[in-house]
Amino acid sequence: MPKCYLINMNFMKKNRFIFHCARILRRFWLPAAAGLLLLGSGIRWVLTILAEPAELVAVYREVALPGLPEEQDGLKIAVLSDLHLRPALLRTDLLPRAAALIARKRPDLILLVGDYYNRYSLFGNLSMPEITRELRRFHLLPGRTFAVTGNHDTTAMNKGLREAIQHTGIRLLEYENTTLILRGRPLQLAGINDFHTDPACLARAFAGLDRSRPILLLAHNPELFVMPDNVADLTISGHTHGGQIRLPLVGANYLPRRAEQFFDRGLFRKQDGRQLVVTSGLGTSLLPARWNCPPEVLFLTLHPAPEQKKTAPPRPEAGERGSGKTPLHNR
Repeated sequence: MPKCYLINMNFMKKNRFIFHCARILRRFWLPAAAGLLLLGSGIRWVLTILAEPAELVAVYREVALPGLPEEQDGLKIAVLSDLHLRPALLRTDLLPRAAALIARKRPDLILLVGDYYNRYSLFGNLSMPEITRELRRFHLLPGRTFAVTGNHDTTAMNKGLREAIQHTGIRLLEYENTTLILRGRPLQLAGINDFHTDPACLARAFAGLDRSRPILLLAHNPELFVMPDNVADLTISGHTHGGQIRLPLVGANYLPRRAEQFFDRGLFRKQDGRQLVVTSGLGTSLLPARWNCPPEVLFLTLHPAPEQKKTAPPRPEAGERGSGKTPLHNR
């Protein structure tokens, strides 16, 4: 037996505490190392989901619309949603960066699709003058910036939110529509309040519009897309925050109540040709966290569809409300 080994054994026998510590370490070092690794990964994940709400991205989507005039080919629209304005958001530079991004892209139209207010007072709320100040950042195109309200905004409408939005110069569409002249040709735009908390009157929103021309609808909640009376060629929505927390292999793990899984974010198309686009929005709700779903500004580019002739959608069958059985395609 080597002399050095004998010396080590004699030393260990005289120092039983060290000997027992060595045995324990030899037996449990692998579980301990795994535990430390998991702890470190968990801490890193928590820091990531708390930091991601400030990581702004630009998302680009191409949309082909039947009946869109050739003059409006390439028309660019900037879309914002779900700001959920609160004091913590103002401590970041997210809103100024979003406004600067839109200014750099020079869109033809700016659309805001609801939830500017934060109804969960646990995280604090802004005063109405502060909301006016923050929303005014996005009034970059006078006469071409429009907004609708969302479910969080409903509770604040009697507190002056309507006036706060109007004071920015942004036009608020409440069950109404307008026809814009862009690049010398008309573009029809309708807007509706959140239909869960204030039942929508779609007939009023679409009144007087020309069904032979493309119609764009601003609707905070994407479930409006599958309602039988929605005749819009393109519905533009938010509300879902894209899922806010998106787990690998699972997808959207955090969706607002009543939201459909397949409406979490992206571009969807029905068999009759009508389309829906859902943005992940800028802010957060309930949990001040995001993961695999950073805040975004959505940029839509419109193109004429190959089949230029626009036909009115068929009348829905009785009872059709767009359940999960409705054929939809996410693109």
